[in-house]
Amino acid sequence: MRSLVVACLFAVISSALAQGYPTKPIRVFVGYAPGGSADAGIRPLAKALEPLLGQPLVIEYRPGNAGGVAMEAIARAPADGYTLYYFDSGPLTIAPHLNKVGYDPIASFTHIGRVCGSGSLLVVHPSTPFKSVADVIELSKREPNKWSYGTSGVGGPHHLSGEYFKSVTGAQLLHVPYKGGGPAMTDLMGGQVPMLFSSLGPSVGAVKGGKIRARRHVAQALRRVPGRADHG
Repeated sequence: MRSLVVACLFAVISSALAQGYPTKPIRVFVGYAPGGSADAGIRPLAKALEPLLGQPLVIEYRPGNAGGVAMEAIARAPADGYTLYYFDSGPLTIAPHLNKVGYDPIASFTHIGRVCGSGSLLVVHPSTPFKSVADVIELSKREPNKWSYGTSGVGGPHHLSGEYFKSVTGAQLLHVPYKGGGPAMTDLMGGQVPMLFSSLGPSVGAVKGGKIRARRHVAQALRRVPGRADHG
């Protein structure tokens, strides 16, 4: 998959360069606050693309509405290839069904390609009594709505993961939305929220460093990930 993505990007870039594009810096919007998985994904991508394009990629953070704020800004931008959006699927597949949005998820954008993917990971603060997913389910049922979980925003994939988890297991948890995975992870490590549904990127370094806890076999697997995974 990595080879396929690189080949597709090279083909797109080669075609663009043949047409004299780009001649000025390119803005890349990120729909979440710095420090989360989107931030960890766009930075190495920008670093790889800038020498090929011969222009800087300027990253702009537009958090809000689980990526929808940045998506609306992209929809209003000129269709000249100088404003891009690096995002998860939430603003296209989820947000339009939850809120009124200022864009058409199909007609307003041109899709360039898939870069990477990540699932949701349930992680907890070490001070909590949770040693397993079974503990989360049992204790939250015993003490309904006492325990909360954080995510990168309302309507995002991690929010849906949390609500799906609740619907399947009967766990009684309150949702605490943030404007990105970075602020959510900061509050988890500080003990302001007991658990998160998070993507892998922001979690790896904190799990390996003992600042947060995952399920035991997950934590062991994360410790085997090379150090570069700490940055997404």
